[in-house]
Amino acid sequence: MDAPRRAALHWLLGYVRPERTALAGVALLSLGATALGLAQPWLTKWLIDDGLLAREFNIVLACCAALLASALLGALLGGLNRRAYVALSGRVLFALRESLYRHLHTLPPTFFARARTGDLLSRLDGDVAEVQRFAVDGLLAGFNGSLALLGALALMLGLSWELTLVALALLPAQLLFLARVRPRVEQQTRAVREQSGALSALLVDGLGSVKLAQQVGAEEREAARLATHNRGYLAALLRLETTGFVAATVPGLLN
Repeated sequence: MDAPRRAALHWLLGYVRPERTALAGVALLSLGATALGLAQPWLTKWLIDDGLLAREFNIVLACCAALLASALLGALLGGLNRRAYVALSGRVLFALRESLYRHLHTLPPTFFARARTGDLLSRLDGDVAEVQRFAVDGLLAGFNGSLALLGALALMLGLSWELTLVALALLPAQLLFLARVRPRVEQQTRAVREQSGALSALLVDGLGSVKLAQQVGAEEREAARLATHNRGYLAALLRLETTGFVAATVPGLLN
């Protein structure tokens, strides 16, 4: 990682560190929910092999009770996890937005003479939310993904190590594909954000000059400008959606 990216990551983590206790709580709730989810196949195997096939109805009842309890407990943990995550994400998002808003008030008038109000609004609203999602969702997704991967790997090895090796045979191809497609996703995501900022700037500037446009008869020209921006924005969104779909689908097909 180059120096500018390391500096940006260090700055971003400065907003996450004060929430490390809440982050640990969300991670623990995720750990519990993941463990309950991974227990389902074992309970089902126990139900079929030791209960139904062996005609041990006490085991059948015990398995059914365990499955029901794990489902209810999983739902409870999921609800608590979602509430804690929303609170954590909101605090990080608002801290980032307040910091950026405070920074804008320190900039000279020449900056605001060059900057477009709509673009600044887009950065304060959309871009800050994307940064927050990267900071919080990235950490939690990495943690949850690692837990799910390790748990699923342990479960597969316990059931059949031969089939596990077959399933992992194409893992290098999946990693290579994701490494190749990631720069394209980043580039197209940046293009979508730029289109969003340009569209917000056009709307704010256009609404601020409605009377002038009416006086000079430029209503149709302004509408045509908006239509052009909309088409460009939609094209960028479709490119990103297509690339994201391919990036999510191909590794699954390689399993």
